[in-house]
Amino acid sequence: MKNVSLLLINKTKNKESYNLSFEGKDTGFLVLEKFKNGNITRYPFYSFGGDIKKRYDSILKITTIGGKKPSSGISTNVTGGFGFTKPKGIQDLFYFFQEKYPKINEIVFSEKGKIEVKENKLNILISDFKKIELRTEKHKEKQGKETRQAYQNIFNSILPTKFLVAQKIKYTENDLSNFFRQYDIDQMKLSLEDSEVIKGFIDNKILSKEILLSSKSQIDTLYVEDILIRYKDLMKKSTKEEEWQVFFNKNNWIFSNVFFFPVSFTKDKFNVGGNNITETNNDKIVDFLYKNNLTSNVAFIEIKTHKTPIVMKTEYRKGVFPITKDLSGSIIQVQDQKNELLKNFYAKLGGSDLQISNSRCVVIVGNLTNLNQKQKDSFDLFRMSNKEVEIITFDELLNKIEYTLNLFKKTPKIK
Repeated sequence: MKNVSLLLINKTKNKESYNLSFEGKDTGFLVLEKFKNGNITRYPFYSFGGDIKKRYDSILKITTIGGKKPSSGISTNVTGGFGFTKPKGIQDLFYFFQEKYPKINEIVFSEKGKIEVKENKLNILISDFKKIELRTEKHKEKQGKETRQAYQNIFNSILPTKFLVAQKIKYTENDLSNFFRQYDIDQMKLSLEDSEVIKGFIDNKILSKEILLSSKSQIDTLYVEDILIRYKDLMKKSTKEEEWQVFFNKNNWIFSNVFFFPVSFTKDKFNVGGNNITETNNDKIVDFLYKNNLTSNVAFIEIKTHKTPIVMKTEYRKGVFPITKDLSGSIIQVQDQKNELLKNFYAKLGGSDLQISNSRCVVIVGNLTNLNQKQKDSFDLFRMSNKEVEIITFDELLNKIEYTLNLFKKTPKIK
């Protein structure tokens, strides 16, 4: 816009006011105010057919505290008109903003403070504005590339000899994060194709080691938290042994917390007296069979329920409580299963890598929270004296799961 300049129309102790002059004549349009404290207020305008008009419907002022302004994104050249600039998408951003907040009539830029809407003003830090501009610039560039790509492919569909299929757009930093911000992540359900794309990020090592470890830790944490919630729900109910069997079968990693050596799940509910480990009938059935990953030695796990009584309610002698028939029966049962497997299976291992050599036996039974201190003492004395079978209560197993969860919650350190 040629032949325009600033015309001083008023000067007071605190500020100077300037109108826009066109071809040496006062247009009567206030465009600039300079304050004694260094602040500068500009009134956005543009010229249309020689007429001076407000650039925005609701944004009337752009103020810079201390006169400090962003290095780009704002036009302060009177010949070009005051306001936000178009090349990097800032102008479109504030057109959108005024549609959403028509009562905001002033944008204030400063080097200190925070971004906030206060009365009829939007306060923006210059440092934050630079970040905003980077995002709008990338969005505008991407939008332009996508538009050109779409046009190329449209013409390719009707003039394939003249227009080749458009090349894929090169990924730029933050494209993915900007894309996902458009969606409600909590409501997302990924298709198989979506999942394959995400898997490709990992396979092609697009994600850094730090991000992968952090993401795995978060996934593990969510998984264990979910298991923990379901475990606690089962503890609140009168859950039957069969229900616990189903739960532990789905989450058999839980029993790895019982052993001090690496183990792996081998089988659940199988006949220790049969000719084949895969056969199951009404013979003697062990709940879970594990093996030591280093020695291949098997371990037996027998489960009851958290409601199974483990200590009698009446004293045998003062301060001494005997164990229940349920507990003693469970101990004998798992030892009998071990002996049965020794007799019927040890000589018939065949191609199996399993070994049976003083195998561990574990019983998961009862709940310590239902006992008073004397009962707990009697129970501890009994199980410490029982060297053949390890006895673990359901609440103790719960504590082991919680310990596992706490390990996952620790941030992995990258060397």
